Amino acid sequence: MPAPYSQDLCIRVIKAIHPQESSQRQITQRFQVSLTFVRN
Repeated sequence: MPAPYSQDLCIRVIKAIHPQESSQRQITQRFQVSLTFVRN
């Protein structure tokens, strides 16, 4: 089972999402996370 994402990564993704800095797909590529992670 893969390790959970770090809290630091979660916070950085949330900060990138809220000001509509990028599309969700761009955020997934930037932080190398899944689209499901970004949408949840």
